[in-house]
Amino acid sequence: MEISGYAGSVLSGNQQVLVLNDEAARVSALVSGTVDAITLVPPQLVSGIGETAGLKVATAVSTTLNLFVMRCDIEPFNNKDLRLAMKHAVDREQMVNAILTGYGDVGNDSPVNTVYPLYPDDLPVFSYDIEKAREYYQKSGHSGPIRLHVSEAAFPGAIDAAMLYQQSAARAGIEIELVREAADGYWDDVWLKAPFCASYWGGNSTEDQALSIAYETGAPWNDTYWSNPEFDKLLAEARSELDEAKRKAIYRQAIQMVQEDGGHIIFMFPHTIASYSDRIANFALDHFGATGKITERTWFRA
Repeated sequence: MEISGYAGSVLSGNQQVLVLNDEAARVSALVSGTVDAITLVPPQLVSGIGETAGLKVATAVSTTLNLFVMRCDIEPFNNKDLRLAMKHAVDREQMVNAILTGYGDVGNDSPVNTVYPLYPDDLPVFSYDIEKAREYYQKSGHSGPIRLHVSEAAFPGAIDAAMLYQQSAARAGIEIELVREAADGYWDDVWLKAPFCASYWGGNSTEDQALSIAYETGAPWNDTYWSNPEFDKLLAEARSELDEAKRKAIYRQAIQMVQEDGGHIIFMFPHTIASYSDRIANFALDHFGATGKITERTWFRA
């Protein structure tokens, strides 16, 4: 069995995982029968693959997220009102429909979504609101264009997403200037450095991991450079709380702080999409973006 993706390359028995970075090459390899399954199927190609004889499509809600990153430690995003304006200026539903063709979920500026067992379902909703965006923007006192650094290296469809954001923000009187960066060097030269850029986070396995890796003060991958001592205290408290209901309540407080004060505009959670030959049995995806165990739990039908 040969499975194609772009994350990792291992050989296990008669099952081989190949690395094909190019989307068209992956799909072509599946359709031609060169490989038996592929991961990271582009949402726009799902319908076509699903109509191809002998092929099936598998999807799963995931914890992978697409976002825009505002650095809270430098101008202009050390201004909370400006951050709130930018959060209300993105049309999240439009993003999911246009970029993911519906194969995703709307983000709510929290890295913890419905996949996590302690997800609080009564959080405030950050939705596209032109009036709120305009109100916070005027309150911030900012004027002039805001530069958004973007590259397809950030996530598939990042440039189109940035253009949609530029249009939705303009309706609230916020001017966004797009700076297209080269894919090579994006993670070294732009991420963690630019005041405002596109990014993504892969699937985290626990609420603590999702919240600590990018928000805890001093964390190496805290790309917004956000620091909130009260948030840090809540995280430490949650780690030592054995009562699940109490721990969920603590996480809710922490998540709401990230929503209202943090520098992440988390606008969508892409679904994990794979396709495979109908000769394969027991093919399934998990919710945390992991596909490496596919080779352990699938087999060819007799």
